[in-house]
Amino acid sequence: MLDKETNTYLPLEMDKIYTLASYNYDEEPNLINKIEANNIKRLKNDKGEDIDATEVVEDYLKEHNAAPELNRITLDNILPKAKYGNKEVQPLP
Repeated sequence: MLDKETNTYLPLEMDKIYTLASYNYDEEPNLINKIEANNIKRLKNDKGEDIDATEVVEDYLKEHNAAPELNRITLDNILPKAKYGNKEVQPLP
């Protein structure tokens, strides 16, 4: 666990509760990135559908102002269509 104040990595304290965002698949209900996890809660929209972080930001920006730096992100190529029936997230450099 990265301590942002000291910029050093510390061991996990097993008596603490940690929160993270990551992928969790129906086929592996108790795993996150192949690691055993408990009390997984997926974010859902008002229709009860799973949503990802991009959709959370999109919903937030519908009701809040933002002043992003223009042209901060540039796509070199058009993003491909989903190949496997789920949304594919492209990493940003």
